[in-house]
Amino acid sequence: MKIFIIFLFLTAGSLGTTFAQVDDSLERLKDFNVSASKNEVRKKALIESISKVMENVKSFEYISERNKPADIVYEKLLWKEMDSYFYYEIVFINRNESSVIQRSVSFIENQTFTLFPSERELHSKKGKTTLSSVEVFPTPLMAYSFLSTKGFYLTLENARESIVDATFSNRIFYQREELLDGNDYSVFRILSVYDFELREYLTHEIYIAKTMASYPLIWKAYDSENVMVKRFDSVETGSHAAGSALFHYPKKYSLWQSKYRGKITGPKGVVKYFPFKSSGLFPRVLINHLDATDLYIDPMLADYIFDVDTGKIIKIPK
Repeated sequence: MKIFIIFLFLTAGSLGTTFAQVDDSLERLKDFNVSASKNEVRKKALIESISKVMENVKSFEYISERNKPADIVYEKLLWKEMDSYFYYEIVFINRNESSVIQRSVSFIENQTFTLFPSERELHSKKGKTTLSSVEVFPTPLMAYSFLSTKGFYLTLENARESIVDATFSNRIFYQREELLDGNDYSVFRILSVYDFELREYLTHEIYIAKTMASYPLIWKAYDSENVMVKRFDSVETGSHAAGSALFHYPKKYSLWQSKYRGKITGPKGVVKYFPFKSSGLFPRVLINHLDATDLYIDPMLADYIFDVDTGKIIKIPK
């Protein structure tokens, strides 16, 4: 039992977590009959609205925190993105609230540079690095998780590619109008949404508020057995002007989840669904204020450059 609880604690990795008992009566996906003409009109309007927002977001920056405040130490991610290029820092915060940059990574002009400050090493390699170190952090784009289809961590670039993908229109269906938690929503269903954490495809239902034509305040995700396995709520929503549109994002959020990757074993055997609720916030989200120089790493922060492709070491003159 102790191992089971520790596993769930590590899986949560959020600001606050509330565990619940195993529940066999989880919400299930229901079918609704909608005319073909109404479906086409409503989903076209939604796609155009989201596309307009994404097209007008030229750069994207945010800070995401992991394992705070439950843990004595925690990590912080600073992410910057512009066009197809990006920069990020992973910072370790100790119990005295002093910070240490573990590494900085820059991808620009088909070259990845990684700075290890403690060793004063700058590594250079052709091509784009994987985002395995970033994937464990929540992203403000989690509200747009339904745009994830190709098994990638959802970046602004990937979100843009998904919304203009010809297959997206074939996977989205208008469902109904619904009153939920005192608000009126238009509900859309999206098929074959790739969940990066569970490593499986889910069906999403997104709840678009009448006052936010392009932003889902709520989404629910269902597995292949039509059981709800996740629910996202934008508890407090922020916005920035993006041309003539508004880019909305979650300042604070809650995430309910009942399914996990791999096998979970409890005191009575394998547990398929075990609900818990986590919460988090994004202390900084900015758009359209970066230029290319904000994505570069200053080579003077290192003593030498190691070319990973050739094995050569270049000393940096001081």
